Amino acid sequence: DPDRLSRTIGAMNLISTPLGGFPMCHGAGGLAAMYRFGARTGGANIIAGLFILIFAIAFAPPEVLTLIPFGVFGALLVFVAIELGKHSAKTESYLVTGAIAVLTLVIGLTIAFIIGMVLAYALQWREGRRQGSGTDSQS
Repeated sequence: DPDRLSRTIGAMNLISTPLGGFPMCHGAGGLAAMYRFGARTGGANIIAGLFILIFAIAFAPPEVLTLIPFGVFGALLVFVAIELGKHSAKTESYLVTGAIAVLTLVIGLTIAFIIGMVLAYALQWREGRRQGSGTDSQS
């Protein structure tokens, strides 16, 4: 049910964000779009959130979305993809980032995230062991 899914995602975003979580679904793309178009402070997010909340309350019917052409949504998605892609290129491990990307497409986000975390910790552990053995041989 789309309404139940929307409420669940909304509740999860409201609960996890104050605890340091990153908004999912429209939250991540929305933040990337706002950053791409110049928003650099938390105040910008608050102002945008209040504007969207007022708009949603005042114009509640979903038909309001038909006022915006699909091409505008498509253009916004292109800019969001570019922004998220630029930040994903700043990774310390292209292996982990690439594995998560491929697994997300093939299996799904949850399993890819878990495998990515295990892979990241395994690589970090291996690097720590390699550095630890290198310093022991120099002593």
